[in-house]
Amino acid sequence: MLNHLIRVKRNNIQKAIDCLVEAFADEPMCNHMFSNVDNKKEALTAYIEYIVKYGRRYGQVYTTSEKFEGVAIWIPSYHSDFSYWKSVKSGGIKMVLKLGPKIMKIIEGMNDHIKTLRENLVKEPHWVLSPIGVAPKYQGKGFASKLIRPFLKYLDTQQISCFLETMSQENLAIYERYGFNVVGEIKIPNTDLTNWGMLRKYNTENSSNSS
Repeated sequence: MLNHLIRVKRNNIQKAIDCLVEAFADEPMCNHMFSNVDNKKEALTAYIEYIVKYGRRYGQVYTTSEKFEGVAIWIPSYHSDFSYWKSVKSGGIKMVLKLGPKIMKIIEGMNDHIKTLRENLVKEPHWVLSPIGVAPKYQGKGFASKLIRPFLKYLDTQQISCFLETMSQENLAIYERYGFNVVGEIKIPNTDLTNWGMLRKYNTENSSNSS
């Protein structure tokens, strides 16, 4: 079911990081987190490196081909808490030293609001799509679909729902095509950002077809 996707391994992790850095260079949340840094790309790279390493250790990270057109990180809900020791094991100390306390305070505040949103909206076990990104030169060519649809089909066979959050209103309609629905939203304090939570219930038809 996932055979045509490539699992990101240690020897090609840098390609995954580079892809996501390109994809999120102008993303609203990243613009907010790194608005006051001297080198935004360097800060974003440190953050994305941590996210990818966490995803590899506690979830699943896939790309579309050896060209790394896009990358998707999937994390089961029981590992989505970003606890202290899990963060340390995923290179969190390196990120903290790179970004400094002021930026980390912003990141931690954002993560707390995202966690609160998800925990208030989804009570059952689920997987989290966080994040997915396609390099700019490959956008609009179907690579996001290649990353998303196979894993959602797999979740259908396991009868497990999927959650994601986005701070881009333009993304709402895109994710709705994959069966996600807005289940809640929250304003991020001291910003003009809105964070939407979206949930996709597993498809019972796909689930029954697999049995």
